[in-house]
Amino acid sequence: MRRPACLLLGLVLPGLAAAEAPSPREGAHKAPRKISFEVERVASPDGREWLDMRAENEAVYPYAIEEVAGLLRDFEAGSEIFSRVGSVRTLSDDGTTAVYEQTSVVRVLGLTFVSKLTFRNETEWEGRERVVFRFRAIETDGSAYSSEGSWELAALGEAATLVRYRAETWVEPRFPGQEGIMRAFGAADFQRVMRELGRALERPPARGRAGPQSRGPARRAAASS
Repeated sequence: MRRPACLLLGLVLPGLAAAEAPSPREGAHKAPRKISFEVERVASPDGREWLDMRAENEAVYPYAIEEVAGLLRDFEAGSEIFSRVGSVRTLSDDGTTAVYEQTSVVRVLGLTFVSKLTFRNETEWEGRERVVFRFRAIETDGSAYSSEGSWELAALGEAATLVRYRAETWVEPRFPGQEGIMRAFGAADFQRVMRELGRALERPPARGRAGPQSRGPARRAAASS
């Protein structure tokens, strides 16, 4: 199957860099849960204004960590998983560090905005219980000043995974009222990212997802025991 940020929802979907992976003891909800969301005006060193959007969400999925990680690391799958990712093209990937181009498409008030960023993604496993994917934009088309984030996964037993998604992007103010719209609807948009990941996991395994250690959803495992 042909497959941003992940956001990659660097979404512009492309989080925040270098945080520790979430602890299973933190009591995450099974459904997507907003931890934080903020929007504020900021200025780059050249004096240009940007809208800084920061978000952190988490959810628990009834799938083994290997299966969730396999899907998130299939970068070109982003266009089939996340509604705001138009396309992803992998430029290099050595299994730990990957570089890819991501085109994001945002539609609002009858207008369509397209952005193209190049991301570097680093994969860090801690044993077989935790993995963190950190992404950062290394080239932009001017629609964003910066974009970085992380997907942090922690195994909850053999057939469930806690996923925490963090993202921060400085986006270009493109139309009147954009800041207000981002404040009003941005948090729900990030939760949609989490729901879209869940729906993708529910689909039959495809390239990059199911490996020899993948156990599938908890309900399927229970049914076969």
